[in-house]
Amino acid sequence: MTKGPAGVAPGLSGKEVFANIAGMESTAKVVLRDFRKLPGASLRLDDIYELASLITEKLDGDAAGVVVVQGTDTIEEVAFCLDLLIQTSKPIVVTGAMRSPAAPGPDGDANLSGAVVTAASAIDFGGVVVVLGDEIHAARLVSKSHSTKPSAFSSPASGPMGTIIEGAVVAPLALRKRGAYVTAKPVRASASVPLVVIGLDDDGLGLTAASLADGLVIETMGAGHIPSWLVEPISEIAKRIPVVMSSRTRSGPTLTATYAFPGSEQDLLRVGVIAAGSLTSMKARLLLLLLLRSGADQATIIRTFSEMQ
Repeated sequence: MTKGPAGVAPGLSGKEVFANIAGMESTAKVVLRDFRKLPGASLRLDDIYELASLITEKLDGDAAGVVVVQGTDTIEEVAFCLDLLIQTSKPIVVTGAMRSPAAPGPDGDANLSGAVVTAASAIDFGGVVVVLGDEIHAARLVSKSHSTKPSAFSSPASGPMGTIIEGAVVAPLALRKRGAYVTAKPVRASASVPLVVIGLDDDGLGLTAASLADGLVIETMGAGHIPSWLVEPISEIAKRIPVVMSSRTRSGPTLTATYAFPGSEQDLLRVGVIAAGSLTSMKARLLLLLLLRSGADQATIIRTFSEMQ
């Protein structure tokens, strides 16, 4: 980002971003590629498919690892998509900055330096990682949990996989390898999966338009609960399209066998709703989107979400 008359906006090339970072030449030979010059919120899923293809091409060549630099708004989503789309043992690292160069104490240079160190480490983390604030987080577990703090990124369920101390990766925890759940190239040109948040005294109006989509993710209360009067309309939607439930707490899993009142998680599972487990609603939506664009049927979608627990 660079400062303009009205505020900050994307403006620097990769070469300009790296220009102020001392010592990179002793860490790794860095080859730069300007891919998109967009705010993170304006990226499309097709951009991510293309980025995944480019990364795979580089990693199949002589690259030791890859760093993706982007706006922090969608880091957890882009990283999770890349984690699903790319199968490799080489490090793929996503990073960004919470403070622009125009702000006091910008963190971009330190984050980028840490990301390069991580990508050059030759460590198989078991998947894509996110590096900010000298912490290494799994793409599957990380969330942006604050809108402005430099310490915005955290992994509520596990904590960071590792840290960067004195320019080196320390004590990384590798993830269990997962299979290839989605195709690297889309089978379907597009798919629509809205996200509907369920609240107190919800009238279900948000479900009406969502029922016309290809799939649906609902953010439920607590561990998978909704008002009792919404079970029937959701049941009708689930007969036509995949419906996935996540927790609007965005930390902790949806349950499957604890509560039994009308509108409980067991009630939703009974009518065909799929549990997202510990996936946040955003990641559940992306997984469902990628599955649909991969041509997955209902049975495959149910099995995939079950294996992601």
